[in-house]
Amino acid sequence: MAESRAQSFANLAHHYRAKGEIEKAEKYEAKCRDLQGDPAVPVGQARTEDSPSEAELMEVVTMVSMGVHDALIKRFGNDIRQGIASAVSTALIRSGENERALEYLSKLPETQEVKLKHKALELLEEMRNVDLSPEPRVHLLLLSYNRADCLENALRQLAATDYSNYAVYIADNNSQDGSWDILQKARDIFPEGVEVSIERFPTNIGRPAGHNWLLEKHDHSAAEFIAIGDDDLLEIPPSWLKDMIKTSRVFPKAAAIGGKALNPGVPKVIHGGVRRFTSFGPTEIELTNNDEVVDYGQFDFVDRVDHVIGCLHIYRRDALLEDIGLFDIRFSPCQYVDIEHHLRLRMKGYEVIYNGFIEFRHLRGMGKQAAADRALGGNSHGNRIKILYKYDQQEVIAMLREEARRYDAWLDSPSLV
Repeated sequence: MAESRAQSFANLAHHYRAKGEIEKAEKYEAKCRDLQGDPAVPVGQARTEDSPSEAELMEVVTMVSMGVHDALIKRFGNDIRQGIASAVSTALIRSGENERALEYLSKLPETQEVKLKHKALELLEEMRNVDLSPEPRVHLLLLSYNRADCLENALRQLAATDYSNYAVYIADNNSQDGSWDILQKARDIFPEGVEVSIERFPTNIGRPAGHNWLLEKHDHSAAEFIAIGDDDLLEIPPSWLKDMIKTSRVFPKAAAIGGKALNPGVPKVIHGGVRRFTSFGPTEIELTNNDEVVDYGQFDFVDRVDHVIGCLHIYRRDALLEDIGLFDIRFSPCQYVDIEHHLRLRMKGYEVIYNGFIEFRHLRGMGKQAAADRALGGNSHGNRIKILYKYDQQEVIAMLREEARRYDAWLDSPSLV
């Protein structure tokens, strides 16, 4: 456990030093030293003569954001300096140059990221070989509230999936901005033959209760997977649903699968990536990568995590409805509801899988409102406290320690799952 957490803190320290945010960098350096038990261990050090320059780092970030993998490999393909290595290894993997990627990774220190990228090469090959014929049935849920400015785009992005065996269940949480009028177009937006159900609530009942309504009202027994999409999704790759289902096939213990959520615009900035609990109680909850971070390929792998961002992810229907249970309405309007739900499934022995090669852009409307609005921020803080009192903290800590032990063993083993 200490090794995994220390590596996460080291990554954060390096990121903030590269950005020039020294106070944050020193905070994570101190956390890492505490875990390692050695105050002299240099973590996230200040830039040395061998470190990339600011100009080089910006060049790398720009290339990653533009997806010009061939150009990045040509420019930096033999460069193994920290900060550049993440981008080069990602470019090689995404370009399908597996042998060269293996050779490149073998030159790097065996960090958590490097181990995960080694596994990613094999996992991606396994996923490519998964046969989805016939396609398993999927039921997609979408709950909307006052998103008239981005709702139609979200519907069109979801409708552009290259998957065909699915149905859509939409509810409007009594929007007052014209969102309901836009939702009337949904049957025309989704492909012919896709069943689309649309309804409107007489009042805003919040996100967990809204999703529970859609789960309870409709018959989902024919579905193998339940997918949930937000109403402020901006860009989604057509293959997202196939890729998440293939990920699930490779990880049979997985109950939830998600991907990498990015802010709009460039450079690519991650607001939903690898999330693991680093502390639980007595009065606080901490998860890794809670802040927005620039994407330079450092999270391009497939990983076993504690939480994936809830704006676009899938559940195994049997695990969700027959074992884990519905969303807890005490976490309204939405803050921490997915974190609690994923913790619940982890406590029941299921896995949450993050696939960093499935990336999408998301406005993150409610999260930004909570950060700027005192009342919403207070509600978010209250929901965090509720999680601590809902669970026996020692049981959670014991589970996290045991899972961390298994995780470290998995990282060091040739086993894919």
